[in-house]
Amino acid sequence: MGFFSIPSCPTCIRRLAGGALHQIRGKKRTRKIPTITVQLTKDVPRFGKQGTVLQIPRGRMRREWFPQGVADYVTRHMLKSMPAGTLKHRDPMFMNTGVQEKKPKVAIELLTPTQTIALLDSFIPPNLMFSRSTISPNEPAIHGSVTSTDIATAVRNIAVANGKQGSRIVVGPENIKFAGKGAEGDKLKSLGTFDFEISMKGANDFVRRKVMVVKQEEA
Repeated sequence: MGFFSIPSCPTCIRRLAGGALHQIRGKKRTRKIPTITVQLTKDVPRFGKQGTVLQIPRGRMRREWFPQGVADYVTRHMLKSMPAGTLKHRDPMFMNTGVQEKKPKVAIELLTPTQTIALLDSFIPPNLMFSRSTISPNEPAIHGSVTSTDIATAVRNIAVANGKQGSRIVVGPENIKFAGKGAEGDKLKSLGTFDFEISMKGANDFVRRKVMVVKQEEA
């Protein structure tokens, strides 16, 4: 019975392995940018205020800041003679005009449903009027329609015109309901006078008014 001896030559071993063995390379080290300690002679946005001691790249100090009088060099001896904690980190938020201060949110106190109904009852006139053109001169059918959204918008505008309390009123088309005959869902599609109600969830009462759809005068 023959014996197979393992060669000690690295090249021979790689040949036997069919090139499966590869040399493992070490991790690349990140090249560090040399820095130098300086003291600002003026306020510098996104770095710090005048007098701040910090470290910056040597190239920036040599080419820009020192020739422009932005900062002075700080030697090791000078740094040792300064109080502990003098050396600071760069402050990217200092005088950064691109960052706006967050304004505190103002809490708006909403009206209760009962208060809203009471105010609407005092603000809204007996009749709201909308003008629309008719499809034909002698027919009541109109172009387009008057919707619950149109009425809600008119109600909000009237409320806002009545001062600070009125501006707190929140009314949407879901609060408007046509009462009686003549409406097609949430739309009015003909001339005439129709009843509508404003109600609020949580309120026992409601406001009832009339909407008048009149013929638009032709120019």
